[in-house]
Amino acid sequence: MSRPAVRTGRPGPGRPPLSVEPPPGERAPGYDVTEREERMAAEGYELSAEVSADLFQDYEARFEEGSRTVVAGIEATLAPAGSR
Repeated sequence: MSRPAVRTGRPGPGRPPLSVEPPPGERAPGYDVTEREERMAAEGYELSAEVSADLFQDYEARFEEGSRTVVAGIEATLAPAGSR
């Protein structure tokens, strides 16, 4: 089974730009969790379908977790050699 080409965030005729969360209170249709799970599974991306809820729900928790990860990486990189 051949895989479809990967869509980029570039808009085109009849294609709005991709975005996880456009203007406040609105969501890009491609990121509706249920719709995305169904679409990914139908396109043969079962693992992507399984993680939809983890990626696209609870933005605040994902942001906090990501921020902590980035800061921990920076701290580890900048720590003096003897303290790593």
